[in-house]
Amino acid sequence: MGCKKFFNEGHAKKELGTKLQEADDVPAWELESASDYSLGVVEDQEMITRQIFSPIHVDEDGNITPAGLSEATTHGLSTNRLKYISELAVINKGIDKQNLDNQNPDRKPRNFIGITEFEVSQIREITDHLGVRGLAVFDTALENDNSHSDVFCFTSKKSWRSLRSKLIGIANKNFRLVYIIPSQQTLEK
Repeated sequence: MGCKKFFNEGHAKKELGTKLQEADDVPAWELESASDYSLGVVEDQEMITRQIFSPIHVDEDGNITPAGLSEATTHGLSTNRLKYISELAVINKGIDKQNLDNQNPDRKPRNFIGITEFEVSQIREITDHLGVRGLAVFDTALENDNSHSDVFCFTSKKSWRSLRSKLIGIANKNFRLVYIIPSQQTLEK
């Protein structure tokens, strides 16, 4: 099975991480596109960025928490490829997501507060406590966002703790507060 077939096979979104753990040769799939909307595979030297929301992704001291990266084990850690989108556009997407999420009265309010950036090679080089690689970055371009990519853990949950710890270290090092404006309006382009 190849990358595109896997991602388009109809797995429930929350099962993707588990299904990847069952697949063979996942790192080789990074050399293939997962999407019909792809502009190309994600290259090692690319920068990707992750939107960070409070209180769900950060602790009271402003550090990114394990919850801020846990989607890598389920439906993918949603990121954007800065090769195909400006940082300002990512920020505006974060503000829009905050506004949309906060329309749900059953949800605890959340605020878009910043972004963290990763060089793709940094993610791909992370190994667990046994020295085994366990994170992959896929081009998962969407019809309305061809910059979209996802980071997935493709090893066991036991390995995930070690991988996550290293990923959090990079995320916190590169985290920047970028949005503390109460008006909830997108920024000027």
